[in-house]
Amino acid sequence: AGATAALRNLAAGNETNQGAIVAAGAIEPLVAQLKLGSAQLKEAVAGALSNLASNHADNQVAIAKAGAIVPLVELLKSKSAGAQKAAAGALSNLAANDDNQVAICGAAGCLTSLVHLLRRGNAGVQAAAAGALTNLAANDANQVAITDADAVDPLVTLLGGGSAVYLAFLQAAAASALRNLAYKNIHNQIAIAQNGAIEPLVALLGSTSPQVQLAAATLPLNRTRTLTLAPTPTPTPTPTP
Repeated sequence: AGATAALRNLAAGNETNQGAIVAAGAIEPLVAQLKLGSAQLKEAVAGALSNLASNHADNQVAIAKAGAIVPLVELLKSKSAGAQKAAAGALSNLAANDDNQVAICGAAGCLTSLVHLLRRGNAGVQAAAAGALTNLAANDANQVAITDADAVDPLVTLLGGGSAVYLAFLQAAAASALRNLAYKNIHNQIAIAQNGAIEPLVALLGSTSPQVQLAAATLPLNRTRTLTLAPTPTPTPTPTP
């Protein structure tokens, strides 16, 4: 896992390194590890793929083409919160691509797993799952599928926040997902309102976080549908024995 973790951190927010790592042929062995590696290794691989895909259109295509989507969806079912978060983050960044939005949402069990994580994951996992749903909901058909998967209720619940560490990010992620679900979709607009979203959204206008204020303010206007980037997985380095 050491080499994988090194690649993960090298790719974090560095476009030159993102391109160089892929050009060196890293994607195929990373995807192979995602299918056959240990739980710890799979988490590191998902983090590496997330960083490679972050804001890099060519890498998003290449990673999906290498077959990463299905094993990433399977990793959402891991018992490890770290692996769940990394997988959701990777799927979120891959879903910045239109074709990937369709492939991810169509992968067996994907929406069920993401909604489950919204309800049962820790705050970091919940925020990552909401981020993935935000990007998936940039597709019209996915908007319907996500709502049919009962995502609205837990997203509205998350507007109320949770862990202090993730509070602003969690609220912004939930509001952003609801914003994209509501975009030019009257059925979803009604469902979101009926699930009690209006009062907490109005309350979030008073948040001290500009990101939360923006996400809350743009949802009722229904004028925008935007994508989001998953947080860069760069764990604190630990000494090697």
